[in-house]
Amino acid sequence: MTKAAIYARPSAPGETPDAQLSKLRKAAEQSELSVVADYFDKAVGADRKRPGLAQLLRDARNRRFDVLLVDSFDRIAWSGSHLSELMGEFGKTGMRVIS
Repeated sequence: MTKAAIYARPSAPGETPDAQLSKLRKAAEQSELSVVADYFDKAVGADRKRPGLAQLLRDARNRRFDVLLVDSFDRIAWSGSHLSELMGEFGKTGMRVIS
């Protein structure tokens, strides 16, 4: 079974990642993906100091999973250039990103 990771981040202050995580776990199950890790951050906006994202990147480099599930691309990146940077990083590992 393909190993997957999930990343969630709230879109507004006071929001929790629970709804995103639940939705993404269900999508993984329907796609027959084995979720090996959940990553989430509480920060909103363009905060570059996101420990969940930092850990996700470390684990991606170590090839802990093959697929990353995100609710939408704006949950993982705050700009087009940041998304491009992340996708390049993920591409080096051969990991797919599904939104």
